[in-house]
Amino acid sequence: MRYNIDPYDIMQYRNRVLDFFEPYANEVDSNNSIMTQIEEAGDIINRFFREDVIDYTIPVRNIVIIGKAIESIHEFPVVKPDGSHRKEPAEKIYSKKLLTEENPWKTIYELEVAQSCRSAGLDTKLVHEGQDSGPDILVYSGGERIDIECKRRDTYPSDKEYDYEEIRKEIINRVEVGEDSFFIELTADGPLEEQAIQSVIDLAVKVIENRNSEMEYKINNIKYKVILKDYYEGERRMDISKQDVERWFENEIISPYTIQKFLSPFDQDKISHGSFVKTLFKFTKEGKTISKKGAVFDFNFPSIDDKYYNRIVNTTLSSGRKDLKNRSPAVLFLHLPAYETEDMVRYNVQEESYDPIPQIQRLEQRIEGELKQSSSVNAVVLNTSYFSTKGNNCHLERGFRVFQNPSPDDLLPKEFKRYLAGELFNQ
Repeated sequence: MRYNIDPYDIMQYRNRVLDFFEPYANEVDSNNSIMTQIEEAGDIINRFFREDVIDYTIPVRNIVIIGKAIESIHEFPVVKPDGSHRKEPAEKIYSKKLLTEENPWKTIYELEVAQSCRSAGLDTKLVHEGQDSGPDILVYSGGERIDIECKRRDTYPSDKEYDYEEIRKEIINRVEVGEDSFFIELTADGPLEEQAIQSVIDLAVKVIENRNSEMEYKINNIKYKVILKDYYEGERRMDISKQDVERWFENEIISPYTIQKFLSPFDQDKISHGSFVKTLFKFTKEGKTISKKGAVFDFNFPSIDDKYYNRIVNTTLSSGRKDLKNRSPAVLFLHLPAYETEDMVRYNVQEESYDPIPQIQRLEQRIEGELKQSSSVNAVVLNTSYFSTKGNNCHLERGFRVFQNPSPDDLLPKEFKRYLAGELFNQ
């Protein structure tokens, strides 16, 4: 599913979130993470009305996610694990719960999944467990009750997701190269660790400004390296009209990423898929295009090894499978951060006696193996949320990958199968 979002949508989401939490805001610390992000998003919206520019920062994205999660929460019945109704309305239960939880993002994910089921026309109930254990959501379809468990592997936002963004921003803001453009690769023989981030940024700035071919820095036995892959001096004048460039951006078939690659002064074939590309450009009086101060970043940190799969399989997936034991039919929803799924597509994993395969394929094999060990779990649904920006607009896209159990105890109702196949969203 894809949602188009503009600054006025952000303002509406922010107002919705503020109204939802405000009755209980006085009961929590002023540094509460949700209230802080409401305030930061408000500052960014105010800047938009002053300067007609909006930054889709992590707080703004979070407000979008929370705003969509609580969109129609007042219409959800809340039940106990046995299915009996609770008296308090959903908005009261969940506003207090989200403000007091140390990590509210698992609950927010539960609300996202519930909204998804309800949007498909399914009879959906939120489960407030209290002192009793049970599923997170109940869905009734075809006379059957389906227990749904939601697992979010990591806190949101994950450190790595905003580290890459902040690294890019700080390097671009610090380097003094005038109108020149640079193309760098940041890599290491191990994962990017938090204590090394500032040193890597300093190293990159030094490489770019001194035009060194590459420099290294070692910390905690991990060797970090910044490589200057290309450098272009001054502005690049292109025989392309202003009308052509504007038409490209209006054409939804051509992605903004492809346009940025084309306008950059670097060889497009050398810019790998997954690179960050940003090119500033202007037009002459004659309407010709000038690109300037372009930046290309290749982040190649081997962040995911086989231990990662063990963490997912042995903790998150296994935990979800145990929670749904003897609750057939049942479905486990699992959310992974976007940067991790992107890394798994880009990198291979090598195991003894096997040829290397993409890491995402190895994870899929392990999910399928985990399902074979359970007769009560009918399916595992893998979710990821992606944000992309175009000017002052933003797109939120939700990935949805379903793994079916080949031999469950009980079959899922046909209507719920259609939901998992994405058919009910197109009606």
